[in-house]
Amino acid sequence: IRQLGQSTSNIVAKALGKDPENVSKALFGLKKRDFYFRFKRHPFDAEEIHDKIVKLKQEAKDKAKDHKIRILLTGGSGFVGKEIMFQAAKIPEIAEVIVLIRPKTVRHKITGEVLSHQSVEDRGAELLKELWLEGNSKFRFIDGDIEKPNMGIAQAELDKLGGIVTHVIHCAASVAFDDPYPDSFRANVEGSQNALKFS
Repeated sequence: IRQLGQSTSNIVAKALGKDPENVSKALFGLKKRDFYFRFKRHPFDAEEIHDKIVKLKQEAKDKAKDHKIRILLTGGSGFVGKEIMFQAAKIPEIAEVIVLIRPKTVRHKITGEVLSHQSVEDRGAELLKELWLEGNSKFRFIDGDIEKPNMGIAQAELDKLGGIVTHVIHCAASVAFDDPYPDSFRANVEGSQNALKFS
């Protein structure tokens, strides 16, 4: 291909009365000589580089001691959320998991009559019991709703979270196939947008 390009360039150059090398550069980017690169010698020797890496690793380790992981988790009562909570309980680097959860109103399926109200605290305690994590102080439950702006978190709590949360895991979603489209859109699309905005 290179030779064909060079031959074509020579023919065009002869017809135009131009320099063949300039024509080959203009048409194909071809040059007569090959180029290669030489790496400059590094200003540090291998021992200096090793010492620097060891020092940087130690500095990172020292910093990590003071900065524990604090997760905001949505969808903690769902299948994936429960698994994340169960695993997070065993990971020492995770200092806290703040679980966003709504109070729950239980209604009769036929009459719609309110049977009971569950507070955020009640739902959180029930969830920990279900996961065999009762009394685990790593978990904190806060009132919120992903479908609302700022995920429905009260402003005072929102201000506090902004300074401590290091990670957001968003698992909340509607998985009911018979939900009306607007309800699914609100939960799955707008809810995800609200979680991203918070993050």
